[in-house]
Amino acid sequence: MRNVLADLCLESEAATTLSMRLAHAFDRSKDDTREQKFTRIATAIAKYWITKRTPAVVAEALECLGGNGYVEESPLPRLYRDAPLNSLWEGAGNVQCLDVLRAMQKDPGTVEALQQEIASARGVNSIFDRFIESLISTKQMETNAEFGARWFVEKLALALQGAALIRSGNQTIADLFCSARLTEKLGLAFGTLQSTLYSEDFPSYIEYPKAFDKSFMMSVVANHPELLEGKALEVQYASNITQTVASKNVQINFETGSANIDGTRKILAELGPLLAPRDPDLAGLNTALDRAQSDLNAQDQGGKWTPLTALTRTQRERINADFGDLLERLAPVAALFEVRRTA
Repeated sequence: MRNVLADLCLESEAATTLSMRLAHAFDRSKDDTREQKFTRIATAIAKYWITKRTPAVVAEALECLGGNGYVEESPLPRLYRDAPLNSLWEGAGNVQCLDVLRAMQKDPGTVEALQQEIASARGVNSIFDRFIESLISTKQMETNAEFGARWFVEKLALALQGAALIRSGNQTIADLFCSARLTEKLGLAFGTLQSTLYSEDFPSYIEYPKAFDKSFMMSVVANHPELLEGKALEVQYASNITQTVASKNVQINFETGSANIDGTRKILAELGPLLAPRDPDLAGLNTALDRAQSDLNAQDQGGKWTPLTALTRTQRERINADFGDLLERLAPVAALFEVRRTA
């Protein structure tokens, strides 16, 4: 399971990093011709690959939860149903691949921008350098036939993700990605990372998957402060980045959990009169909220939260159990308020 979670985290990091790179490029495209040409071709590449990977990621996440992830009380069934829709809304896979070829044929500047983007990450990871040797040829890019377009665009997407991760500054994650995605020794399913791919401190990255997100955000801000100036980035990421940089560690998880409990209480207070006659276990839900809040408060040391890495195994399991119980108890609330439809 640790291997599966690590692989899913790695996939999420790569997709997020490339998305942020594109957001930055869009912000600068008005004043930078190279960035404009890069967004023209890289957008189609990213759309193709990320939307293709999403259904597999959601399916694996559902499987991690077993039956709890399958039943309709969980949000995952809806996510699983909606996941394939991304490739329809954003253009089917063949359409995106043809768009990449069209951009190359009509505007050679897009090829040059793509080359420069990939080459900018050279010299840091030998696996990455070997992988891009066969992709960096202008002749190959311009003459690739439609029959092999999917294979070609997939390789370009992996190269762009690898380049984005390398340039983000978190070398550990970048090296893991290159070893896991850019070599011939690949498994066809998530959770097939080889033990030789990561060092002894790797488990610290998958103990809490959010550690990937936090460390990545901090490294991006530290190495590329200009990203914070972009409007597109602000819309999607500014809040998370600001909180992460301010906290400087993962204790933000406790603060967020406490805030979520407060918000849940306020909503339930408003819905209480409607819920009481329909949900006989409402009192149990309030008790579960009290228990979770009490366990979180125990980690509040005068306004400074205990770092997650300092928790004992028993403390982690207790807090995880608290919030797992809360999710199960809260799941029926949405169903109770669903509009009834009759034939």
